[in-house]
This record gives sequence, C-alpha cells and structure tokens, in this order.
Amino acid sequence: FVLPGKEGELGGAGSTADRQFRFQDMKEYQPLLMSRRDYDAERSASKFRSSIWKVIVTLNPHLDKQLNIRELYYPLTQKEFFEVGSKEVPKAIRAMGLLQKAVEILESIEPLRAQEKSSRWRAAYDLALAQCLAYRVRLFQYCLAMDKHAKNMPVPKDKKTNVWSVHRRKEMLPPDPEQVKLTKVSTEELDKQLKKSEAQYKLVIKEHPGTPWAQRAEYELRQGFGMYFAEDFRDPRYDGVGKDIKLPKL
Repeated sequence: FVLPGKEGELGGAGSTADRQFRFQDMKEYQPLLMSRRDYDAERSASKFRSSIWKVIVTLNPHLDKQLNIRELYYPLTQKEFFEVGSKEVPKAIRAMGLLQKAVEILESIEPLRAQEKSSRWRAAYDLALAQCLAYRVRLFQYCLAMDKHAKNMPVPKDKKTNVWSVHRRKEMLPPDPEQVKLTKVSTEELDKQLKKSEAQYKLVIKEHPGTPWAQRAEYELRQGFGMYFAEDFRDPRYDGVGKDIKLPKL
C-alpha cells in the first residue's frame, strides 16, 4: 500500500485503479521498520502521534461494533424499513459525537504538526482530520436521507427491487425546518462543515501529491458527501447459505 512500485494480483474495491507510486514521491513516506515494542514506545513518546493513534483506535469499527452502520439491504416495506432504521440512526448519532471529539483532538495538536519530522505521520494527520470532518457530514446526510425516505417511501420502479441501499452522491440534502429544530444544524452550518471538509482533502492532495493519501483524498472528493436511498436487489438464495446450500469443507 505505501511502498513504491506497481501492485499486482489485487482484488476488490480499488483493484482496477492506478496504484503505481513513483519511488521519488514515496521515498520520504517509507514506514519505520522496527520491532513493535520499539515502534509503540516511539509513538507513545510523541503527543502528536499518540493523539492520532487514539483517534484511530476510538473510531475502529472492528473494536466498536456499534460503529458498523448498515448501508445495504434495508427492507422494502415502510414498517420494516422504519424498524431497522430506528436501530441504525442512534448508532449514526453516536458516531457523529465520536467524530466531533476526534476533530477536537486532532485540531488541538495542529500546532505540533510543523514539528513532526515524519512525512508519513503528517500525511496520516492530514487525511485523518479530513476523514473525520467528511464523515461527520456524511452521517448527518445519512440521518436526513433516512428520515426523508421513511416519511415518503417511494414505490420501486424496477420489478426486481426487493431492498433499499444507501449510496453516496455529490448532491446534498438540505435539512427541513423540523430537522433543523431537532438537530440544531442549519443549512448554513451544513454548508460550512462541507467547505471545511473539502478544503482539508484538497490540502492532503496539495501536501502529499503522488501518494496513497492523496489518492484517497481524490476518491473521497469524487464520491461526494450526500447520501440517499436507492433501489437494490438482494438474491434471496443467500438466505439458504449454510442451510439449504451447504458450504464446502476445505
């Protein structure tokens, strides 16, 4: 991921992207190849690095299962959709709170960035702040999209549609007066947060050109910050995996 050269035999998301990084661009971003004990000690000795690590651990969905917010396969009917959505929205609101605290931690150590000698750690800081700012906006958009979809519940146009899934887009949903009253986030405040997120991603691209950090920032900007529910299809045969369809024992 961070070493120069072309990566081969990749699969999954991003496997078709141009992932060849020039040695000249990556030279100053090489990882510190030392024992884990020494690496942990060096990281812990730095307030800048340890603060970044604290944010990463706090927002790790593998450690905190409540940060795994459902994106795919919401029920098609309004009642069932509401039942599932009412469990996911509190998780999103909690995650927004954690992201806000993460932003505060990262912004508090911004004066230490200039003292950090490692380009790799500076890139980690710049992108982490951009991601926290951006996903705070996206989660708010997710809550707006959930509320709008649950209230309006459009009729599917495709006969194959049997679920709803969340997708990203550049178009943003403005909060209505009721949502502004409940969330205390106005259209003006949302626009302010959006511009701040975009500016931080552009900083990553400017400060770390030709690196995976810049590539990620470009990807996030292309994705946009808006969220909406769209028609989707889930093959019902998946329900039979492990039951009607036996998994092979290798």
